[in-house]
Amino acid sequence: MAKSTLVTAIDANSATFVASSSTGKSTTFLGSANAVTYTAYATYTTSGSESAGTDIEMFAIPDDAHVMEMRVTSTALGSGATLQVGDSGDNDRFIDATSHASAASTTMSATNPQSIGYKFTSATDIVVRTAGATLAGSQTINLYASFIMPGNIRPK
Repeated sequence: MAKSTLVTAIDANSATFVASSSTGKSTTFLGSANAVTYTAYATYTTSGSESAGTDIEMFAIPDDAHVMEMRVTSTALGSGATLQVGDSGDNDRFIDATSHASAASTTMSATNPQSIGYKFTSATDIVVRTAGATLAGSQTINLYASFIMPGNIRPK
């Protein structure tokens, strides 16, 4: 049977790997290295003044992080309203512009699967960009990101 480099490395080293147990972390074995998975979450309440092209800074992803998934959800933002998710280098790197006129949920794996595993070389702000129309007021936008950080697991 063929084996990935990860399985080969695990077979060669019978040590059990553990991660510190703290909220928001889970042990993950991915690619050629052991890593810890993190989830970032932020929510934003609209004021009704966010016109098309407004960038909403949601959170920062640390350097060396590999993004595995992102999901943007919202309540009804109004006719013509779209959201996309990106960073300073590409304003739709993770999620292409998608209608959020009514309550919606969109994932990176559905719109930009080529971004799975994208590695940051410096800490980077993640932004939701509005488009299409001015957003309705008192609505919510939620952004979730799952990313891994290498090198946080040690032999037991």
